[in-house]
Amino acid sequence: MRGRALLAGMSMIFLVCSWSLCADMSVSYTSGDCTVDVDGTGAWVTAGVSMQLKEESLLRTGKDGRMEIVVLGEVVAIGSETTVSIRSFLENMESRYRMVWFDGLIERLYRMFSAAEQGSETASLGVRGYAVEGDEIAWMDDSADLEVDVEKGREHFERGEYGEAIGIYRLLIRDERYSPFHDQISYYLGASLFNNLQYDEALIHLGESIGDREAYFHEAALIYYALACYLTGEHQRAIDGFITFLEEFEEGELAPYAILMLGKSYKASGDAERALDSFRDIEQNYEGTEVYDDAVAELRGL
Repeated sequence: MRGRALLAGMSMIFLVCSWSLCADMSVSYTSGDCTVDVDGTGAWVTAGVSMQLKEESLLRTGKDGRMEIVVLGEVVAIGSETTVSIRSFLENMESRYRMVWFDGLIERLYRMFSAAEQGSETASLGVRGYAVEGDEIAWMDDSADLEVDVEKGREHFERGEYGEAIGIYRLLIRDERYSPFHDQISYYLGASLFNNLQYDEALIHLGESIGDREAYFHEAALIYYALACYLTGEHQRAIDGFITFLEEFEEGELAPYAILMLGKSYKASGDAERALDSFRDIEQNYEGTEVYDDAVAELRGL
């Protein structure tokens, strides 16, 4: 499935060799306004299919632009009005490769979210009619157009077509800033960006999606948010996020992942004692889970 989880089973030799020597990086699809600065020197040219990219390359899409690139064998989609660097993708992919259990977490999260979505009445937008105090903004009409757009973006998201989902939700996030469905749109946009290795921007929208504890997407949004904090180096925010997640979902099937990542966040922040507590929790209570070996390795390293 396009843009879904990173390729598994890649050898350590492949991982430690130079990105620039080993990576097959090229443009695989373009639509609309797409340009590339191949050498990172400010010389922008129109992007074309099969154009070879470098670690220094920058990519930019306009309002109607969509682009897909191949990086380390994975197809990464880039939505409209985006400027990103190949180096950022490489660094973010390297962070994920180190988490050998990451694919399993994303697949488990996807199954759980799909079940929650299907069983939730709030997944249907229905009719909107409200006003915001101090603003001349009110929606009193049928929300059919909004519902169609959100559903279209959700279908792209569920198929792993994150570039298309990003394009739709970027437009909606502007129009629906005061909408009661803003959190839902923020979740889909943030999760799409996260799955497309764009953690910095993902964090902004995921942070706006976690306020409603009753939302059907809340568990997914919260774990995505905490992971995005960790992967962008916001370690104290990650600690707070994983603690909140465990307070709300301590008995859930994602708890071992959150405990492990809480330990990694403590370790990254310099709190070795609390990191040890988290890793020992995994060792003592979660043997046989995907994160067990990672936790044991962390214990040996501290």
